[in-house]
Amino acid sequence: MTERSDIFGGLKESIFDSTGVWPYQASVWTGDMHWGFYAHCYKEGADGLVENAVQIAQDAVVYPVMFLYRHSIELRMKHLIIQCRGYLGRGYCLPSQMQNHDLYGLWSELKGLFLEIEDAWQLHDPPSPFFLDMDQRIGEFHGLDESSFSFRYPVDKQNEPSLRNHPEGGSHIDLLQVKAVVTAVQDWLGAVGDMLDDLHSAGP
Repeated sequence: MTERSDIFGGLKESIFDSTGVWPYQASVWTGDMHWGFYAHCYKEGADGLVENAVQIAQDAVVYPVMFLYRHSIELRMKHLIIQCRGYLGRGYCLPSQMQNHDLYGLWSELKGLFLEIEDAWQLHDPPSPFFLDMDQRIGEFHGLDESSFSFRYPVDKQNEPSLRNHPEGGSHIDLLQVKAVVTAVQDWLGAVGDMLDDLHSAGP
């Protein structure tokens, strides 16, 4: 048997072996795609980090928090695009067709699809005022992190600082404010998803 190093010698054979400590045994879904559930989990993870930021160190958690929140919004919008396209008879989008991380591009596509549905059902006239708020919020996220890169790597693909577009010059991000805004964004996107489910149930 290969001799173990001192660093790993006291650990279990596999990274996925159980320690037997029940509160830390996490269930992993391995079935069909559940976009909304994944989006929820990324947001829950970010919320937990924000709520414990002072105990951990806010300057350390800001990077995973911002990535997790951004990714939760991206997943939720991709899920809604799938729902809208299905409702409009445009066909199902495979994950390989939505590999880009262009948050504002995804929002623009989703908004266009939803406006078609709103017009078909005469849901709002004029269109929902929430679109203006969403334009701003999604635009702010996109302006800071255009391709889901800025909070994962210190430099971009051109070797430029990833956070050079921070509106405050890279100084501070209020995690409680971000949490509140993302919660509002997710609540609205969730309401859109519920409405699409209701329309689908109602039929043409």
